[in-house]
Amino acid sequence: MPSSDNQEAFEQFKIIAGLGSDDSSSDVDDKINRLLTIHDHDLNNAILTYLESGFETVESAQVNTQNDTGTSSAIDPREIEGNGTGTGGGENDDDDGGIGELIHRSASTRTRGDYVNLQSQMFLNSLTPRLPKAPQISTRWQLDVGIYSSLIHEREEKQKRELAGEKKWQANESVIEHSREIDSDTSSTRSSAAARSNTSILNTLWFILLIIPKNILSVIINSIKFFFGFGWGGDDEGDNNFKLNRSYDFEKFHPDYSYLSTLKEKQESEDETNSIDMYDIVESGFNELHSHCQREYDWLLVVLTNDLPETTKFMKKLLRNSHFKKSFNKNNGNFKSTKMYFANVDHSPEAWEIGQTYKIKRTPYVMLVANVSPSPDIMASMSIVYKSNLSKQFIMDDELSITVSKIAKYLVKNIDKYNPQLVAAKYDKQETDFSRLIRQQQDDAYTQSLLKDKLKKQKRDEELRLKEETESLVKLRRWFLLNLIKDNHIEGLTDPDDSLRVAVKLPSGKRLIEQFNKSITILQFFIYIELKLFIEETTSELNHANDNWLQDEATIDELIGELNSDLSDEHKCRFQDVHHYYSVNPFKFEVVQPYPKKVIACDSELTIGEVPEFKGANFLVEYIVEEEDDDDEDEEG
Repeated sequence: MPSSDNQEAFEQFKIIAGLGSDDSSSDVDDKINRLLTIHDHDLNNAILTYLESGFETVESAQVNTQNDTGTSSAIDPREIEGNGTGTGGGENDDDDGGIGELIHRSASTRTRGDYVNLQSQMFLNSLTPRLPKAPQISTRWQLDVGIYSSLIHEREEKQKRELAGEKKWQANESVIEHSREIDSDTSSTRSSAAARSNTSILNTLWFILLIIPKNILSVIINSIKFFFGFGWGGDDEGDNNFKLNRSYDFEKFHPDYSYLSTLKEKQESEDETNSIDMYDIVESGFNELHSHCQREYDWLLVVLTNDLPETTKFMKKLLRNSHFKKSFNKNNGNFKSTKMYFANVDHSPEAWEIGQTYKIKRTPYVMLVANVSPSPDIMASMSIVYKSNLSKQFIMDDELSITVSKIAKYLVKNIDKYNPQLVAAKYDKQETDFSRLIRQQQDDAYTQSLLKDKLKKQKRDEELRLKEETESLVKLRRWFLLNLIKDNHIEGLTDPDDSLRVAVKLPSGKRLIEQFNKSITILQFFIYIELKLFIEETTSELNHANDNWLQDEATIDELIGELNSDLSDEHKCRFQDVHHYYSVNPFKFEVVQPYPKKVIACDSELTIGEVPEFKGANFLVEYIVEEEDDDDEDEEG
């Protein structure tokens, strides 16, 4: 009998699958039990399988069981239905003919194989070969360059100062060298006798070397070097091995050295065509080139050489190679955007640092770098697509042409392989940059719009403030002049005893004749005219036929009361007297003497008795015409 948990899973399966009492046949129950058994009574997986394929999985498993019963050598006990104890007795054995129904595990394997195993996929991706990383180099060499550059400069200056003494030293050195030559001639005479005795041994060795093939001899010599360490340290001047894990020898360093210029001079001295100018080559700034190629998805070609004549020949041959020119010519090359870095490790500390970082073994060293990946599932990074450490035997005269041709072809082959990645990345970058540019333009336009709105708001606020200030100033003027009228200010300006008779004609045509006190200032005389003009304005506003309202104190108090409610105490304090009034409210009229025509200037210090024009004066009051509007119209026209 199935356990209580299995029975509960059985009942829940029927309820979820919608298999009611009508479907409760023994065949359906057996299929449900088989399906649950396949999934280890995992209700979720069993329901998922049933919803996808029904009971087809169970039927296929039963067929496979009948075909594979005799061949299966490993059967899980939970894949046996019927006899749970394995004793071989009971009703189930009778129903099955004495054989428990076996469900081959291959059925469950085929069922589960329809789903993707992410762990397996990640494991397979981890087995994909990765390209070697191409990091940037350290900048610690720059400090040494600065130190040695200053030392070299000091040494050159010292040599210039000691030029005269050096000539004398060279003369003495020539005498010593002559004596050494005499000694060497004597020693060579002595050694010649010993050499004759060893001639027979040397002839025998030469005969043996002629018999042994060249390749076998090379293998023997290299084996001896490898096992006994002879010549592997790079101490020989004629080898092209790179000295790893060693510091740079600054004896050959000079800050003014240029590898490309030296190579160009050698080509010109040998009457060869200048092939360097056909390419966009640099010999410094590796990290800058590295960053540019990583950011812009360009190719980076690095070639490191030394002072050996063979490497110089290799460089000349490479630059003149037809495949190389067709690919990297800066004018019409197929990959003319490739950045090229050529340098000499013997004279350039930066090139030496590149060799140490990338652990090169020999020079010339050719390396092709790009921001690519070997698989779409792997994120692209600066990687070495191709590299070549050339042994000296491959750059000798008999092998040089073949080596250069192969390297040029390999470079083109690898570029063709990975260039679609760079093209796609460039296209994506262009789209990203274009989208960023559009967003930036939109942001700028939005910012400009906000700025314009802000300026418009500021302008409106300023106009509103000026309007309110103007209205407040107009009310303040009315309030001040009404208070002067209330205080009988006009009567204080006239005096019939010591006075001057002055006639004034207002712009309205009204003529005023008054006896003014000689001690009043011209400013007070202007205030008198201001009050008269204000009285005419107020009379017109009140629709009065005359100025009788001036005798009605209740009317004046009512007008002042209306203004008091609109003005604050702070505003009322702005006009303490007529001097403050004039400083804030310049008069909009001028007083003119008709003949000879003269404009009377307002003065707060000068009295009218001191001005000759006021004796029996007859003045005209004219409004000042504002010419601002006319000027604006002229500018618009």
